Amino acid sequence: MFEGFKTINLAVGYPNLSITKNGVTFNKASVIKLGKPAMVKLMINEAEKQIAIQVADENDENATPFVKGEKKFLNVRWNYKDFVYSLAQMMNWDLEKDGYKVMGEYFSNEDALLFDLKKATKLTVDDEE
Repeated sequence: MFEGFKTINLAVGYPNLSITKNGVTFNKASVIKLGKPAMVKLMINEAEKQIAIQVADENDENATPFVKGEKKFLNVRWNYKDFVYSLAQMMNWDLEKDGYKVMGEYFSNEDALLFDLKKATKLTVDDEE
C-alpha cells in the first residue's frame, strides 16, 4: 500500500554549523538530515566562502569520520584546529572574541549540506551548545 513512500525523519530546527575557537559543531538537525553517516567529505569553496559536507563511503580517500557509533547526543564536533584557523583567516574572524553560526542548505540529490559563511551570524548566549 505504501509503495513509493519514504520515511521522513523530522529533526528539531534547521541544519546549522557553529564555529568557535574550540572547534566546528554540526547540530542534530544536520546529522539527521544526512542520515547519521559514519563518513563525510568536507569541501571548501574559498572564492565563494562556502563549505559543504557530503555523505561519503569509508573507502573514499577524502572521507572524514562523522558519526561514531550510537551516540546519545547527535551533534558532531570537529576539533581540527588547522581547519578552524583556516576558516577564521578566510572570513577575517577573531574567534577569540566571537563564535559564528550559519544555516545549512540540504541538497538531497547530492546528499550534502552547503554552508554559506558569508551569511554567518555571531553566536549569542542562547546559541551556544
